[in-house]
Amino acid sequence: MTWRNCEASLALVREVNARWPGRDRTSDGTIGDAAHASRSSDHNPWIVVGGVGVVRARDIDVNGIDVGWLFERLRVAGAHGDPRLAGGGYLILNRRITASDFSGWRVYTGSNPHIGHGHVSFSRNAAGFDSRAPWGIATATTTEEDFMATLSDAEKKDWYAKLTEIHQRETQALDFREHHREPKDNQHGQGLSVRQELTWLREQVDRMEAQNKRIEALLTSRAPT
Repeated sequence: MTWRNCEASLALVREVNARWPGRDRTSDGTIGDAAHASRSSDHNPWIVVGGVGVVRARDIDVNGIDVGWLFERLRVAGAHGDPRLAGGGYLILNRRITASDFSGWRVYTGSNPHIGHGHVSFSRNAAGFDSRAPWGIATATTTEEDFMATLSDAEKKDWYAKLTEIHQRETQALDFREHHREPKDNQHGQGLSVRQELTWLREQVDRMEAQNKRIEALLTSRAPT
């Protein structure tokens, strides 16, 4: 079948590339492989427009970008009813998936934890998935001050409540991997893979600790009544 990527997906990756031109694209992806084709997946072009199958999913490599900021910004857009995401879209990142209404993150138990890349599924509505409207990623600020200004009081409370939970989960994952890692590389390279993941986890925990402190200060000073 002839296929194409939806316009919202193309617009998003253009802005991601513009913001982080030197990012790693190894884990980027759109059209599904044989494994995806054997199951229900938005990486498959099952929606047909004008005789052409449309892929409504995109994977974005986490390396070289502020992936936490990017995916939380997309989640907030979905929660505010962005037509490119609402109506069947969702996000998956680091063992979490968005609620159906994008109101928050839920535990994701799929076989792929989405640690090396984040997944974006776009709306099932053609007006949404084929929108060419700008996402605002390329020029947006990444400061917590401006980010918090985009959240409602309910979202601020939810974010604050999850900060400790998320940090504890990441720290526990790091501790587990440190105590169960391979002592040296084996013939299959498994030791190297574990160490690479440990490095990534340490970086995420350090970044999250610093971010949590800044956001906690903002929330404390602006605590909604």
